[in-house]
Amino acid sequence: MGTCLSSVLRPATSKPKQGVQWFRPGDGVTGAEMRETLLQATGVKNAFLFVGDANVQRLRRADVERFLREDATDALGYVAERRDCDDYAMVLLGAFRKHVAEAIGKDSRSSNFVAGVGFGFLWGDLRTDSRPDVAYAHAMNCFVDTDDRFWLVEPQNDRVQKLHENSRVDLLVM
Repeated sequence: MGTCLSSVLRPATSKPKQGVQWFRPGDGVTGAEMRETLLQATGVKNAFLFVGDANVQRLRRADVERFLREDATDALGYVAERRDCDDYAMVLLGAFRKHVAEAIGKDSRSSNFVAGVGFGFLWGDLRTDSRPDVAYAHAMNCFVDTDDRFWLVEPQNDRVQKLHENSRVDLLVM
């Protein structure tokens, strides 16, 4: 993202109103365990899958949904090639990780949080329930909840959903 895009995106993203009160660390797993969960959930075979931390915190779905309700990334407005799916997904990823970092820094319980955040970005042929046989190159966000369930987040409308079985993930970074 160049300076032009970042200046357009900056005003639309905002901190969730409730601040740090909503965030509670989930259950931590090793990076290798998270990688295995992601491999099983996505069926990734010939793709790039990267888990950047030695330990990763799984997240409570309710906490992610609360963040999505209060974050304004979905209100950016779509502009082909300049503000499209990959831009939305990267902006939401940054906003989520920034919010968690700020919450941890201000929270007296931060010593309990010793892992990376299990919220990431993926790209591929991400099919939908309404059109499962139609190829759809798309970028979205993803997370693993405390019950080890894998979820997609559509950053353009905040919908949390399962990965459709006909989808193909080409890139996943967490």
